[in-house]
Amino acid sequence: LTNPANNDMAAALAGFGFPTPAQLLNQQHVYFQIGGLIDMLAMVCAEVTETTNSDFKFTVTDNAGQKTVITLKYVKTVVSPITYNNDADLWANTASFTLNIPADATSVSVQYRIKGQTTWNDADITANADGSRTAKISPTWTEGTNDAGLTIYTVDPKTGIFARKSYEYQLLADGATVASGEFTPKNNLGDIIPNAGMESWSTKSMKKIIGSTNVPYPNAVKYEDATETDKFWDSGNNAYLTSSGTDKLCTQATYSGMVGNYCAQLAAKYAVIAFAAGNLYTGDFVMDGTVGYAQFGQPYTYSARPAALKLKYAAEIGEINRVKNDPPVSTGIDKGRIFVCIVEWSDRHAVKSGTKVDKTTFWDPETVSSLNEGKIIGYGSAYITESHTGSMKDLELPIVYYEKTDTPPTGNYTLVISTATSYLGDYLTGCDANKLWVDDFEWVY
Repeated sequence: LTNPANNDMAAALAGFGFPTPAQLLNQQHVYFQIGGLIDMLAMVCAEVTETTNSDFKFTVTDNAGQKTVITLKYVKTVVSPITYNNDADLWANTASFTLNIPADATSVSVQYRIKGQTTWNDADITANADGSRTAKISPTWTEGTNDAGLTIYTVDPKTGIFARKSYEYQLLADGATVASGEFTPKNNLGDIIPNAGMESWSTKSMKKIIGSTNVPYPNAVKYEDATETDKFWDSGNNAYLTSSGTDKLCTQATYSGMVGNYCAQLAAKYAVIAFAAGNLYTGDFVMDGTVGYAQFGQPYTYSARPAALKLKYAAEIGEINRVKNDPPVSTGIDKGRIFVCIVEWSDRHAVKSGTKVDKTTFWDPETVSSLNEGKIIGYGSAYITESHTGSMKDLELPIVYYEKTDTPPTGNYTLVISTATSYLGDYLTGCDANKLWVDDFEWVY
């Protein structure tokens, strides 16, 4: 400072507020005004979105050659113009950002997309009392009607915030990108379906008119020893089907293309008393003499809204050859049926079938949005109309919603998954040669 290299440097130093050589030489006290230098550093750090530290070291040598070093510390925290609020709700499929931009900025927008996608979606921006703005991400719903004429809503999983995905975002002001970034919602793994891979099996004792017989039970713990939380899947297996292997309505099996060591094999059967469809569902099954009650529904906790249910399957499908109880269809292809329901039920729903049926207990999530037990919030359904053998293939059931709820269901029973070889099995009608193999159930988000 006492000996600038040239006049230009001397002028620049004076412009930052430093004393001139004449103000420094032979003085006992000198005052430094470094505001101009601070302003320059603030400008240089404007693009930094975190705290920065700068040290100013002043080395002073007096006329006797003695040195003194003084360090001033400068700390600057730059507030990002857009901050993700870390508030993603994976059931409501929402998230928000706080925007710190001039109030007079025009044409401000926030866009987001699933990481790796090409199309941007727009967030909704609102002004806050403190002068900041909030940008909220929400899903896009489409209203429609199903074949039964009921109003349904379909969510676009490319909009909103869903589990198992990361997201990119950008802030634009007056057509220019001001800031950008990405985030992954916390607790982003989604939900697991118990024994989804059909790896765990035990046995269940079912009563006969005389004695009882053990039948396959698609859970790890034997039925008689299980707690309520161990009982997730069940089947209409009963003691009247005493032979082994494929004669059982549901049993452990292997099939090409499955995941893991086992899958579930469902096989229709015509016994002496009646036809029975091969079946597997979430719930419980009880027999009262020769009458069976398939009780649908399991407690399940959702941390994220699913967009679909996915599984692997193989099938052998034939013509209806067993007819009883005045079914709505008595000829043609006996279709397999798979459906999933997100429900809000106070109790399980019991379907009465066997040597006596009660048609008032029959139900189909595509034709009703509620039962006596409570609401059906959403469902996905598929019919297996032709054989597929050799190796399992993927099947995805998109979920449509009767209700656009912002919170997941909290009833006693909240999930139904049902698979059957015969879509008219409740009527004891179908093809007694139908078979269905299922494995690897998982949510799609």
